[in-house]
Amino acid sequence: MEFCITNRCNNRCVMCSNPAEFNNPRDSRAYGYNQLIKRIEDCADRLFKSRESINLTGGEPTIVPQFVQLLNWIRKEFPDNEIVCVSNGRMFAYDDFAKKVLAVENLKLEIAMHGHTPALYDEITGVKGGFPQAVQGLKNILRFRNDSHFVETRTVIIKQNYKKLDGLLEFIYKSFRGLNAVVLIFHELEGQCGDHLKRVGITYQDVESEVAKSIRKWAVKINDLRLYHFPLCALPSDLWPHAWRTLPATEVSFPKKCSTCLYKKYCMGIHNDYLRLIGDKEFEPIRSSMGAFKMSRGQDFIYHPIVAVKNTSKS
Repeated sequence: MEFCITNRCNNRCVMCSNPAEFNNPRDSRAYGYNQLIKRIEDCADRLFKSRESINLTGGEPTIVPQFVQLLNWIRKEFPDNEIVCVSNGRMFAYDDFAKKVLAVENLKLEIAMHGHTPALYDEITGVKGGFPQAVQGLKNILRFRNDSHFVETRTVIIKQNYKKLDGLLEFIYKSFRGLNAVVLIFHELEGQCGDHLKRVGITYQDVESEVAKSIRKWAVKINDLRLYHFPLCALPSDLWPHAWRTLPATEVSFPKKCSTCLYKKYCMGIHNDYLRLIGDKEFEPIRSSMGAFKMSRGQDFIYHPIVAVKNTSKS
């Protein structure tokens, strides 16, 4: 269950999925500590029964003054629920802060790493000097973590970085040993990302060859290399085990022509805003067998249906 705990951020990412007016310092009444506690308490029955993750989002959650206090309260009140935090990682550059956060058990940290050089990072995040903080923050997380923690990097693929994925993955692999997963995410054309379509927007056809080349090269070194927000027909079939279904059904659609696709039941679909702003001409149903795959079972099938290639081509 997701709880947005702040509308403020210390980055200004060009592809942010929040609307521009979201980052309004005068509109902060709903994000006071007591209000946050009440919002979570109102969902207590569901959280106790389902034991689902408690996802803290923003804005940037870690700049909330009572962030550590909130984490400790959640862990005390909901000891069996994983806490998930989406963050740019910059606050973790401060050792004391990182130690206090990583003292909380059963915590998943999803840390943004959209560029592997200061210039590229600054261009995408809209701030100066954030790159050294982000790098040190992630290193501190890995230094202070324990076995109850899950740590991953997340890179949103946009026009500014899609041709640089190889260098970015090399940087992540060499700089941050001990990550549980490395995630590449095709941009969602909503909020400011949709507003900046000409500046940041790319199509699946634009990125397919770069993504395929980079995944094939680095999957042999990076243990869990994932692709989020990719329909299956936008990827070569040997990359399907890296594809996760990561968007809710309310945000995606299947064009009429998808009804004849042999692999529709394994596919995420296409984001509604992508269909609205770019269209569906590049997508074609797959009508012939692409080989044999190992499938996941139970709940795992919902999010990661294809887990391994048994016999497939790189086409």
